[in-house]
Amino acid sequence: MSNIEIDNGAERSDSADSIITTEEVSNESTIALPIGTELSGQDIYQIAASEKTQMFVIIGATGSGKTTLVTSIYHLLLSGSNITDFLFAGSNTLAAFEKRAFSLRTSSMQSHGEMMRTQRGSVDSFLHLRLKLTHTDEIRNLLFSDFSGEDFESVLANTEATADEFGFIKAARHLIFLLDGEKIASRKYRYSELQRLIHMLRTFLAANLITKNNRIVVAVSKYDLIKKESTESLGRFMDGIQDEIVKQIPDIKDIFTIQYIAPMPDDEKTLPTLYGLNDLLNSLLGYAKNEYTTCGIPSLSSQFNKWKVRRL
Repeated sequence: MSNIEIDNGAERSDSADSIITTEEVSNESTIALPIGTELSGQDIYQIAASEKTQMFVIIGATGSGKTTLVTSIYHLLLSGSNITDFLFAGSNTLAAFEKRAFSLRTSSMQSHGEMMRTQRGSVDSFLHLRLKLTHTDEIRNLLFSDFSGEDFESVLANTEATADEFGFIKAARHLIFLLDGEKIASRKYRYSELQRLIHMLRTFLAANLITKNNRIVVAVSKYDLIKKESTESLGRFMDGIQDEIVKQIPDIKDIFTIQYIAPMPDDEKTLPTLYGLNDLLNSLLGYAKNEYTTCGIPSLSSQFNKWKVRRL
């Protein structure tokens, strides 16, 4: 196969007959291949116009686990672990996923992984996954938001600014709000962490970015740390999260559920890697059992948690 070089706007090979001119490259019949980096708002319209597409927005404070969640979903699909309802069918942002996955803990001698942070100012930035649903052979495209906690926090106290910066959220099917499990496990920070979440929900509701067509998932991240703590006071707090949210924001009562996840647990003896992601993805894709989904809380050593059923 001949080597191709770029020289003064034209691509050349070893044969003069194989010169590709600038005019040919700009011809309408030329297909632009994705370079694999994050997609802009303009890019995602091309995907949505050609195949069924769902957008999911992940919202959380810095360090709550947003990038870890998105990268772990990618890893789950590539590994095919315990997946029966869908198959990985490609991505237009493979390079972006691989860049994030580089720091993700693997079985290659690493005990901890340091996940890269999404840079501030990346509001117009999305990651893409293409799935095939095994029951129907239907193709489904998933678009995940990929912007930083600082971007959200910079406008969180200003309803008008939130509406201006994040108006695209109205197009999202699910809004995934992350509760940092590390802070929930701490008696010192758990109440302020829950109030931060409630403040986020109120701001998005006041900005008319949450409608009856949205579905809200409150995902408690780093659940392995909560399971390790396993105290009576923490158990009461966990049992009361949903009631407290509904008490303060009754308008979202019928459109939200709670999921518990640990994509990258510190100790795999406590919970397995990618814990809760299969259930979360099934819920997002509409595979929840009998219109309901469970919180997914296993019994802890103190037996303070009980199975609960939440309406989607």
